[in-house]
Amino acid sequence: MRLERFNSEGLEPIGEGEEKIVFLDPKNKERVIAEAKESDFLERETPRQLKGRYYLTQIVHLLLPENIPAVYQASESLDGLQSVDAQHIPHTESHKQLVGARHLYKERIAIEEEVAKEIGKEIHDLNSKLADLGFYLEIDDDLVNYIKDEKGNVQYIETFKPWEFKDKGYSGVLFDEKLLRKAIGEATDEQVRKKCNSHLERLLTLFKEEEQELKK
Repeated sequence: MRLERFNSEGLEPIGEGEEKIVFLDPKNKERVIAEAKESDFLERETPRQLKGRYYLTQIVHLLLPENIPAVYQASESLDGLQSVDAQHIPHTESHKQLVGARHLYKERIAIEEEVAKEIGKEIHDLNSKLADLGFYLEIDDDLVNYIKDEKGNVQYIETFKPWEFKDKGYSGVLFDEKLLRKAIGEATDEQVRKKCNSHLERLLTLFKEEEQELKK
């Protein structure tokens, strides 16, 4: 676990989205660190949401280890920097081109068409698996969030937001709890079932605490 505050100054990002910038961990090339952007236009996650993101993503990783990278920690520094440490999935050449063409509309469209031809079916199959686990509300299906790894598996490299708030009101969790519990119960590995159930209970405890605090 990385205990100190992550300092990205002078580092070249390997990916960037609307909400975060991703860097290769300078101390461990097998990991990446996604640093949340700070903006008045972006909704800041609460510490509980950030922890919930860790637990939820780990559950999905345990159930779909060939398609969802592991996460190692989600944290907020004393000065408010939020970040998530995750498994590094090396970029393919097409993924590098997608990232590089982020602000170039015509070029990006052309690259997306090629990527869709290359791994479109695998992405569809993975999204179907995620829907079976209860994730059909919050999947960001931008092609830049999918990478085919060295073994030929398509990886969804986004993490999973557990719940959200809208208009200062509670809007609920962003997954189907019944479907997720069903999938956990059907896992053949007993240790996977135990870990997933433990993570889910911790997540739901955080959620209930957040809900109670919102009602005050």
